[in-house]
Amino acid sequence: MAEEIRQSSEQAAASARRLTEFIGGYQASAAIGALARAGVADALAEGPATASELAARSGAHEGALARLLEATRDIGLFDLGEDGRYRLTPLGDLLRADVPGSLRRYAIVAA
Repeated sequence: MAEEIRQSSEQAAASARRLTEFIGGYQASAAIGALARAGVADALAEGPATASELAARSGAHEGALARLLEATRDIGLFDLGEDGRYRLTPLGDLLRADVPGSLRRYAIVAA
């Protein structure tokens, strides 16, 4: 009986995680599209930068970009160092316009 309850609880938790991913999928797609449109990955190709520096490089609104970067930290496009500077990850690198296999245009269109 205890084993059945444990399995049922694990199944419910797995189902909740999966449904949460579906529910939040649109927001993640929209956020990724906004980052792609702003050219954040291309700006980071120049080197690590703070949100303020990225805003200056990309022409994005500093406050909005900082909130967007914070909101998408768990996606894994960028790493935030202890120095407060963002760095590209291999995943984020695919949002650059000049890399083979870039998904930048797709991210913009899909958002």
